Amino acid sequence: MSDNSSKSPSTLRQRFDSDRNAGILMLSALALSLVWANSAAKPVYDRIHHIPIHVRVGELVLDRPLAGWVNEGLMVFFFLYVTLEIRKDLLRQSLRFSNLSLPVFGAIGGMLVPAAIYLVLNWDQPAFQRGWAIPTATDIVLLIGVLSLFGKNVPPGLKLLLVTLAVFDDLGAILIIAFFFSEPLLLSSIGVSAAVIAGLVLLNRFNISQQTPYVLLGVFLWASLQKSGIHPTLAGFAIGVAVPSTALMSNRNSTRELGLRSWVLFFIVPLFTFLNVGTPIFKNTTPDILSNTVFMGITVGLFVGKPLGVLSMMYLAIKARWAQLPPGVTWPHILGGALLTGIGFTMSLFITSLSFTDIYLVESGRAGILAGSAISAGVGTIVIILVGRRPNSNLIDARRNLNDKL
Repeated sequence: MSDNSSKSPSTLRQRFDSDRNAGILMLSALALSLVWANSAAKPVYDRIHHIPIHVRVGELVLDRPLAGWVNEGLMVFFFLYVTLEIRKDLLRQSLRFSNLSLPVFGAIGGMLVPAAIYLVLNWDQPAFQRGWAIPTATDIVLLIGVLSLFGKNVPPGLKLLLVTLAVFDDLGAILIIAFFFSEPLLLSSIGVSAAVIAGLVLLNRFNISQQTPYVLLGVFLWASLQKSGIHPTLAGFAIGVAVPSTALMSNRNSTRELGLRSWVLFFIVPLFTFLNVGTPIFKNTTPDILSNTVFMGITVGLFVGKPLGVLSMMYLAIKARWAQLPPGVTWPHILGGALLTGIGFTMSLFITSLSFTDIYLVESGRAGILAGSAISAGVGTIVIILVGRRPNSNLIDARRNLNDKL
């Protein structure tokens, strides 16, 4: 891989600055949603949330409220962006196979342990068990946003490790949605979807990089998935996989990628947050919700399960000599970072909307995500601040060495 495909230190810093701003915007949307939903103007929020939008193309009739179009339509671009980011990171020199072992093991542990904790706490409630995947996700935007606030107190190796872990975490969430949250399948629509996917494969095979064919096939794929029983947002994943590697890494596509990134991080994700978080906390967050096992499973899964899974699997990988800590990164750094992986938000909220239809369970899920993410962010921040104050004689050299690789 040529050096042109590597991230320079300035490019990495620009990405963290951008994600920090996106994180601030997401938190602003969260705060606006909660304040609005807990005010006397809540009926206005509800009307915005439920604005009916009807689309008919031939025999295909789609009737969704605004929130439904965001969750099933605009989130396609979120999945496309995440998939492209995963592929680009895998192609870059900084994420060669030898560099992937530690974040991959961490991501696996960070998904398995929270799911197990949730299922144990809900073992006797079949209706509640559908939420097992909610605490498995890490919000990459908020994670990077929090990391960017620490400046030089966080080694670059820790930032890169956690971002890579979150990327594989997102990939795991995509696969979970594909395999566990699809409706009963309609074979005729699946046939159409398979034909469209075959077209995407041909575009990849012939190394076609123009946007138009992918857009057209993507629209057909999304529409066919609507009827097939497979969640339509996975159209974004299919398109992201189909884009040729040469086109993905070419410099001429940087402007297009920047446009997609900006739309996703600064419009789609905040809008999704605004429409999916708003809940009357003081009215709906009753002692019953705070004591039920859905709330507890998600909160404990995020705050305890995520760091426990990440730490244990990373420790096993290092003990087995399948991986090693990045330069300048110590186990106390890993502890603080592992706690921050408990910030589950965008994907967790999305999985909540797929897991439950009962409003009581949805409210419990949202409350658990907010509680678990807030506690994880707070405790993780304290640990990283305390660790950052400890002298580390190798940290400067480690930063220089890592920046050379980037």
